[in-house]
Amino acid sequence: MTLQDALQTQRESLNELLGRDLRTQFSIQAVPEAAAYELDLEAAERRALDQRPEIRQARLKARQAGLDVRVQKSLSIPDVSVTFTYLSPFNVEFVPKNITSVGLTLSWQPYDWGYKRSGLAQKALTSRQADLALQETQQQVLVDVGNRFRKLSEARILVQVNQITQQTERERLRVVMNQYKEKANLLKDVLQEQASLANANYQYQQALLSFWTAKADLEKSLGEE
Repeated sequence: MTLQDALQTQRESLNELLGRDLRTQFSIQAVPEAAAYELDLEAAERRALDQRPEIRQARLKARQAGLDVRVQKSLSIPDVSVTFTYLSPFNVEFVPKNITSVGLTLSWQPYDWGYKRSGLAQKALTSRQADLALQETQQQVLVDVGNRFRKLSEARILVQVNQITQQTERERLRVVMNQYKEKANLLKDVLQEQASLANANYQYQQALLSFWTAKADLEKSLGEE
């Protein structure tokens, strides 16, 4: 009775979190077949590196910092422009009939008292920091995914173990009930086996809850919506 009351309290708490009527009945779905990313850690890591929003943000910052370095470098490149002009004056006898001119303009400021060099060094430092931040974010994500991946594997095995225990207790109760009908067992033995089965059912429900929680945590660590 204590175990059943605990399960009922947990059901009511979940209904409250979901904004439903506390008396709404539901059951926990059995463990489904494992997805590909649940069996292959490398696949899960690749998926997380592609989908996690903090990694995308870090990549954008690193790319922006790299572009800033390129822009700063371009300030030291001389500006070169070429002009081409073709003119054909009409009704004018004392000038050539076709006039063509080509011009080359070079603009460069060689002396800036170290302003461009200092700016480039600052931009390069910012770019390096952005790259390191990206690497650190990636490492943190991989650690998180590995931890969630292993917890889900443990939770899946725990469900299987508790399911076997549950089946064993059911069979034991069936045997004890038959023996009790044949006057080969006492009522206290039946009650004891019923309590053992109730405990096995409770542990199985807890294992299912742990599994779905671990599955949700792994999907969250992969950047799933």
